[in-house]
Amino acid sequence: MNWTRFCLLSPALLAACPGDPSASTATDPTGTTDPGTTTSTTSTETATTIAPTTTEPGSETDANPTTSSTSEDTTAAHPTTTTLDTTTSTTDDTTTLDTTTSTTADTTDTTTSTTADTTDTGVVGECTPGATQSCYSGPDDTLDVGECVAGQQECGPDETWGPCEGEVVPAPDTCDEPGDESCDGLDPCQGDGEFAWGLTFGQSGDDEGERVAFDAEGNVIVAAWGNGPIDFGDGPLVNAGYDVFLAKFAPDGAILWSKRFGDGDYQGGPEYGLAIAANGDIVLSGVFYGDLDFGGGPLKNPTLQTALFLARLDGDGQHVWSKSFQSGEDAATLDLAIDAGGNILLTGVYYNSLALGGAPLVGFGGIDLFVAKFTGAGAHVWSHGFGDPQWQVGLGVAPDAAGNVYVTGGLRGSFDPGTGPLTSAGLEDIFLLKFSPSGTALWGKRWGDAGSQDVGGLAVDSKGRVTLTGGTSGVLDFGGGPLEGDVVVSWLAQFDADGDHLWSRELCEGGSIAERVAVDDLDNVVAIGTFRNTCDLGTDPLTAIQYRDVFVAKFSPTGLPGWSKRFGGLQEQYGAHVAASAAGAVAAVGNFYTEIDLGDGPETSKGGRDGFVVVLDP
Repeated sequence: MNWTRFCLLSPALLAACPGDPSASTATDPTGTTDPGTTTSTTSTETATTIAPTTTEPGSETDANPTTSSTSEDTTAAHPTTTTLDTTTSTTDDTTTLDTTTSTTADTTDTTTSTTADTTDTGVVGECTPGATQSCYSGPDDTLDVGECVAGQQECGPDETWGPCEGEVVPAPDTCDEPGDESCDGLDPCQGDGEFAWGLTFGQSGDDEGERVAFDAEGNVIVAAWGNGPIDFGDGPLVNAGYDVFLAKFAPDGAILWSKRFGDGDYQGGPEYGLAIAANGDIVLSGVFYGDLDFGGGPLKNPTLQTALFLARLDGDGQHVWSKSFQSGEDAATLDLAIDAGGNILLTGVYYNSLALGGAPLVGFGGIDLFVAKFTGAGAHVWSHGFGDPQWQVGLGVAPDAAGNVYVTGGLRGSFDPGTGPLTSAGLEDIFLLKFSPSGTALWGKRWGDAGSQDVGGLAVDSKGRVTLTGGTSGVLDFGGGPLEGDVVVSWLAQFDADGDHLWSRELCEGGSIAERVAVDDLDNVVAIGTFRNTCDLGTDPLTAIQYRDVFVAKFSPTGLPGWSKRFGGLQEQYGAHVAASAAGAVAAVGNFYTEIDLGDGPETSKGGRDGFVVVLDP
């Protein structure tokens, strides 16, 4: 999460925001000012200016429906926040690979047999005591393929073959260790991240790719935001103001459809929440003023206070339901996820108050964080707000397979999630919280020093491991040793389900910041960020062409480097979000000023900032 982009959501938020740890004025010894910043910042700031009023918060509007932990760890009381109906349903999604094959043993009476197709029949007299033979119970065509090998069995005193010992039969592939565990001749963990397809978009205005996701079929969904026309490949979508843009692409990059939502006011981003449901439905959240119609009738916000939207569309972009939530002054949704039971999770910030469908969340005097849960139909389940008179922000949310909810973000000052206070040691610190499916706080942890620490998001893999990414301009130790550098260091860290350190590593030094992280179905980790100068992610070093370039990198579940890519050109580029498909493909979105090369040659901006989407093979 780029602090500057977040803080520009409104003057009320800006007043309490810290500096951007990646900004050149604070961390770049060259003091270089990036071109293009004034254009983008000015338009955003103007569009989000809010005059504080005494208008009371409105009600919800429904439009048709590297090995020890040194962090603070507290377990204590119940949250001092609003908890409503907590009845939820989750499912446990497991996969079983049937590898049992029955074969007939070769009972030739010899001292040693090399027959591989052998099992213990348990018939007395089938072998001579002490004789041995090879054995294998997996499918014939998997023997000696990948990790699969035969074992040995010995004839016992009762003249029957004993168990087959030492055999390795097919198992689900995992990237925790290298190898072809499924024995199909392919190692899905090996890849080079080659360019599959890419697209730049935007015309006369400032247009940005903000969120990206894969559905189960490998289609790519992009959420963009801007104040100019956008053509994703099926004809221009002409903006009315700052609008919401959605597009869906086939796995090969062919455009399936694109849509625009908004009136002449300000709608959408730059920060969205985006997730795809198991049935392919698209769930999107963001902010808006004026009227915003996703197809079920307009959501209305006639006030000068920020309203949030939460909308569900089907796989063809047709309206399923949409809702709005009124803040007392300002609010923003910064991440969204869907759990195994189809429930929707939100996190973000609010100022003054926020009505999410339960009892209104009341502010604590500063910028406060919220986390909330809704059913797949949009009904409020529970919501919490946390904060103090300083600054706390929820930046990432993700569930585990059991429906527990993890939330990460940044804090100044102190807040109590319900398990004891977490207090910042300096400018900004990082927190990680875990809630039960019913919204009860299970634990909270904090990391940081007197400097500035940033976290961009989190991802939870199939084994319940939690991966965070971000940047630090101080010394940051998650329990595996200090991460530090001369300027700003981006980092990647992983924790177990109790928040204990598993591994952590530096990514780039010298003015870099990692923005977002994702995991694929084999638990590989993918990160996106922005860097200056050079960036060594463990493969071939990347070199920025001019100002800031984008990096995308893939790592094993244990943090070993896989591949890394640079997307850059003249002037500056920004990587906003990354996603990984079940099959391991990677999609990234962001924006650029002047020029970018996604892998198929340089593309030139047609206006201010243009957006991009790029897909890489596993």
